[in-house]
Amino acid sequence: MDEQLLIKYLDFLCKEVEKYQADKSLSGNHIDSLNIELFRFKDKVVESDLPEQWQKKVVEFQIPESAVTKKGILFSVLFIIFGGIGGFASYRKQQEEMRQNLGKFKVDLQNLKMRIQSSFFEEAEIK
Repeated sequence: MDEQLLIKYLDFLCKEVEKYQADKSLSGNHIDSLNIELFRFKDKVVESDLPEQWQKKVVEFQIPESAVTKKGILFSVLFIIFGGIGGFASYRKQQEEMRQNLGKFKVDLQNLKMRIQSSFFEEAEIK
């Protein structure tokens, strides 16, 4: 993997996040898919000849905790206790939290991309 492919992969991950954010109903499967892509990305970066400082930053990178699976039980309990309205409100809150976490992840991806681009441009100017 070279610098250009690294930047393209970061763009790809950003587009995947946008796609999931646009879905009306987010699920744990969306987060799992992003995690799988992130793990593949990390593996490719570690096996590459990229500078060690960037390999380290990419390896440390992760999706913010969304607690998707934990909220399924809460949704069920609220639905039983309060009926459809309580369950629906819990579901909406969960969806909003997941969208916010994906938004944070996207911003982190974009920041990482900008830092990498600026670093590579600085290195090119020095040479």
